[in-house]
Amino acid sequence: MLSPVRYGQHQFRAGGTSGSVFSLIAATLGSGTISFAYAVMMNGYVLGPILIVCGAALSYYTGMLIVKSSEFTGNTRYEDIALALYGKKWSKVTSALNLICLVGFVFTYIGYVKTAIPAIVRHYTLNPDGKTYNVADIWLSETFWCLIFSFVVMFPMSIPRNASALRYSSLFGVLCSMYLCIAVVIVFYTDPNVVASPSANFSEMEAFKVSFDGIVSTVPLIIFAYMYQVNIPMIYVELERRNAKEMGAVIGLGSSVAVIFYVMVGIFGYATFVMDPI
Repeated sequence: MLSPVRYGQHQFRAGGTSGSVFSLIAATLGSGTISFAYAVMMNGYVLGPILIVCGAALSYYTGMLIVKSSEFTGNTRYEDIALALYGKKWSKVTSALNLICLVGFVFTYIGYVKTAIPAIVRHYTLNPDGKTYNVADIWLSETFWCLIFSFVVMFPMSIPRNASALRYSSLFGVLCSMYLCIAVVIVFYTDPNVVASPSANFSEMEAFKVSFDGIVSTVPLIIFAYMYQVNIPMIYVELERRNAKEMGAVIGLGSSVAVIFYVMVGIFGYATFVMDPI
């Protein structure tokens, strides 16, 4: 009988179904999770989750298109797939689009971290007079946190060439996202200072809020939250049983887990602040 540690290592081994599903979840869940309360607030607690599920279905479809293209061409890199299907010109276009997409992701995360961490430090170091305690200016510097996050966190994580190499380091990020979702639910039911009456808050929620602004402002957030397509070739090439059916199961399970947590944080985040909308 395997020990719990060895059992976990076996289940989440590189190329295994569970390990591949986890890699996909790690590529999906992230900072975008916090935006789903806004998405549900803008569209209602029924229409909002419907849009979240539609986003997952669309992402599943596009992910499987990549898998089918990889099977058809026998290639596992975007540039090679585009070269085989459309020629050298579109291979270069594909490479440029990938670069723009990834650079956009990097700038987004760096921008978020360099503003969020100093704000958190200020929040927890304020004295009753509204001034911070004796905290060195460097801990409040956006430039400092930008450099730390870029070279201490992101750069080392960009070195491995296989998605499976990051599955353990990605565990922290996944656990943080799951913690956020569970914490939103627990606070809703247990903190009367935030929610005086859960039943009263539920009664104020709207099921459908159909509006042009609601759709236009939330659909891009939902699409962004499911943008794991960049990781599909890396995960697919590592599968022990490399075929469309197996990869379909990986994408389906990973997307389903993401839907559960996105809907959870969306509905309860909306319910928490329905009495005091921003």
